[in-house]
Amino acid sequence: MTGLVEVQFGFKRTNLNIGRVRKGEPVSKTVVLLLKDATKKNLLEVSTQSPKIIVNTVKSSQNKDGQIEINITLKQDVQAGKLNETIIAKLSDSSYPASSLRITGTVIGNVDVIPGIVRFSIDTSLSFADQPEQTVEVISAKKGFKFKLLKVEDSRDRLTFQIDTLVVDEKFTIKMKPHEDIISERKNFSGEIKIYTDDTAQPKISIYYNVIFPRQRR
Repeated sequence: MTGLVEVQFGFKRTNLNIGRVRKGEPVSKTVVLLLKDATKKNLLEVSTQSPKIIVNTVKSSQNKDGQIEINITLKQDVQAGKLNETIIAKLSDSSYPASSLRITGTVIGNVDVIPGIVRFSIDTSLSFADQPEQTVEVISAKKGFKFKLLKVEDSRDRLTFQIDTLVVDEKFTIKMKPHEDIISERKNFSGEIKIYTDDTAQPKISIYYNVIFPRQRR
């Protein structure tokens, strides 16, 4: 017979995705840290080595019902790009292992790419010409900001790209499709699409893609 093991110490969740936020936008989130033994609260240390976030304990939480609130604030000078930060909570009592919380998200600068991940689902019953292509938009995210899309690269060199201009210096589309030889290989894989612009604040924006071969019905 198996029962649920009550957590004595640790973050209630192990991941926090703050989503897509604009550079300079104030962002503050609260997460819960479990600490069943209230007498050990003074032994608690919560910290991060990330230069992008600030963490502190919400004093008013007072370990209510074995829970402590931790406030996480994104610094407003954080540059555009992906977030992948870590917060560590630990007690000076070594009988309790440290607990970590991963913070993810995207800070949007002058230029935005939508969507942030591309998925190709390959139907092997179709010819290469009939396989659907995927499209992403590269747009000015700041009113009046102009930019040029310089080039697009695939880290795996497995995709072909076609760039079209929708609004000069403000909005572009990138149509993409895997190379024909991947159909015969029938192997799932992932890669990084690198988009280069003349924006000096963020000359390269990366998004990711997956190519999958779902099981075909017979």
